[in-house]
Amino acid sequence: MPEVIDIPSYDHAEEMADLEANLARWHAQASRRPPYLAPSAYSSDCQLSERFSRGVTLTSNQSPASSPSELSQILPDELLLKISWHLQPSDLISFSRLKKSLRKRLMSRDSGAIWEAALSRMSGLPPCPSHMALPHYAALLFDDLCMGCGGVHGTKLAVALGWRLCETCAKRNFIAHGHVKSRFAQAIGSRALLRDRTIRQWSVRHLLPHCWLFLNHDPAELQSEGRTFYYYEPEVDLFLAEYLPLLLGLFSRGAAADDGLDLALQSRINFASQAEQLSLAVDAWYASQTLRIQILAVTQPIGFIAADFSQNLEEYDERLQQTTPLTEEIWEWFQWVLLPIVDENRQRRVWRSDSVTDTD
Repeated sequence: MPEVIDIPSYDHAEEMADLEANLARWHAQASRRPPYLAPSAYSSDCQLSERFSRGVTLTSNQSPASSPSELSQILPDELLLKISWHLQPSDLISFSRLKKSLRKRLMSRDSGAIWEAALSRMSGLPPCPSHMALPHYAALLFDDLCMGCGGVHGTKLAVALGWRLCETCAKRNFIAHGHVKSRFAQAIGSRALLRDRTIRQWSVRHLLPHCWLFLNHDPAELQSEGRTFYYYEPEVDLFLAEYLPLLLGLFSRGAAADDGLDLALQSRINFASQAEQLSLAVDAWYASQTLRIQILAVTQPIGFIAADFSQNLEEYDERLQQTTPLTEEIWEWFQWVLLPIVDENRQRRVWRSDSVTDTD
């Protein structure tokens, strides 16, 4: 668990710079608190994957002697590091699990440029936020493992919260708005007016990153609140234990600490707002990176439009919605499997357009 950062008490105006720096460190540390391990972790829906525990998964036609893991033991780390400069983020994540010595080097600060190079290959990807490590950002967006237990079903992606978890770990670590709001109000208690405003006026949604999720584990919450957004519970716990007391402590000092209180509040609001903006930007990027969109961009110059990709492709929808680079292998699959269908849609569209023109 990360060390607890002691935020110094605010006494004088000259301490503002130090306070601001310490607040920034606190925000980053709170968001990086490890997930709580669910009691049912490593159960049937939360198993350690072979890739996570051993580095690779062998298919039925692979022999151990020819596996990537075996080759990685032969090749020196220096050569493997040179290879890593040319990988996509998802490939680099898998590559880093080949052996412990390689992973240790790739996870060091000295390898930041390698991760930057991998992420730069994803055109238009929002940059990694300053409070998040590059490997963590890459795993958040391009891995499929749970960041909590290492399970293979890391399907609950919460970009604003900075974590990808499996269903089991998500239920343990993502807490619904109604519960957080109740705990927040209880922690504040019956505090007096904050001169021309009250702490109650600061919505918990302004102070803590949150995101929309569908966990379906608290029906009463959804029915009563009519909301489905969640917070990261380890961050909530630290906020209530350390940050809120700081705000209340500054409030209790009176007008002399107003500027410090405003800074502490605004710093937290800015952090939550930036997390929300990152989530929106990533969502927009994902929407622009589906195979459907990429293939359409390539085929538009030769006469295809979006409508040509909207009919008779239902059985391929799941693959077309994947956010993966348009490789030569995928392009060949498109030409052999989908192009005849898409071209038939195009011809039908052109024929209908010509028929309307002739009628006019």
